[in-house]
Amino acid sequence: MLEIPPTTLVLEQIPHHVHGSSVDRIASFLGYKRCVSAHQPWGKHVPQFLTRPLWEKTGSDWYWHETLLTEGYVITLMQLTNNEIYHFNNGNNAYALSGSWKGSNKIIATYHQPEATHREITRDSAHIRSLDGVVIVGTSQRRFFEGLVGSDRVFHVPLGVDTEFFRPPPDPSVRAGRRACLFVGQWLRDIPMLARVVRLVGERRRDVSFWVVSSKENAGQLQHLRGVTYFCNVPDDELWRLYQEATVFCLPLIDCTANSALGEALACGLPIVTTDVGSVRDYVDERCGLVVPAGDAERMSDELIGLLDDRARCDAMGSASREKALGSLSWPVVAGAMKTVYETVAAG
Repeated sequence: MLEIPPTTLVLEQIPHHVHGSSVDRIASFLGYKRCVSAHQPWGKHVPQFLTRPLWEKTGSDWYWHETLLTEGYVITLMQLTNNEIYHFNNGNNAYALSGSWKGSNKIIATYHQPEATHREITRDSAHIRSLDGVVIVGTSQRRFFEGLVGSDRVFHVPLGVDTEFFRPPPDPSVRAGRRACLFVGQWLRDIPMLARVVRLVGERRRDVSFWVVSSKENAGQLQHLRGVTYFCNVPDDELWRLYQEATVFCLPLIDCTANSALGEALACGLPIVTTDVGSVRDYVDERCGLVVPAGDAERMSDELIGLLDDRARCDAMGSASREKALGSLSWPVVAGAMKTVYETVAAG
């Protein structure tokens, strides 16, 4: 475990994220002074009518009763400490008020949403200006946050993935002879584009399967299509098996900063076919994947068929995906980058 300046991590685990790629996973690699959950169990005992006037004034649609109570607890801690760091690992959800109460302490917040989403859910970004550090997970976020806090307070640290849990199959033969495209996720996914891709590929290659892991809300657009096997509420071990046995990872997106499913697919050694939006190219290069214009289902279907018909190219890209994950996305690498952020902010 790496030593860091005295730091409190205010963490939030997204319920549908696999543990190995959840943003709170970094706590296993860095020596935090304390970790504070963004969802305190005692919050349910405090009537919401008491807190509503405060959290509604923050101007954030994702900041509410529980996160206000957690931030109130963090503010209390700040009054008892000096020259320490407080890091909110999900700034969109959990940080709004602390900047006015930090004293000699310093505050860092990580932001995961694209600029368009941030502007939609956060009507007032003035509180961000009081941050001592902003961690972005995609370079497409840089311009927006530099406009708020300056370039010297913006740090790019990619979203990590557990490369020990997510790994290529020990026996490569489990993928031999299979022609399966895997899709995972729901947030900022281009579901209509995926439906068009499934139809186009099916018209040309009737032996290709699409394994779709998504929400119940998206099932109606996809599960009736020929070649689709649809999964909801998949446990971690079943998702792991799908990554292990798929041939190609297909991910049409509307927008993107970091994407946990993309990191998982890279770590499992899958070639990637995705859309050229947001920060996708931070995570996918020409060695490990193919990017197509947003909404271009014809181009995506062409690229998928090209990979499925060329097993050697598919395997080479898959190996490059694994190398990419090990070299820049494994949690020890990401933890080292975050340690540097803490040391820089502490010295500033």
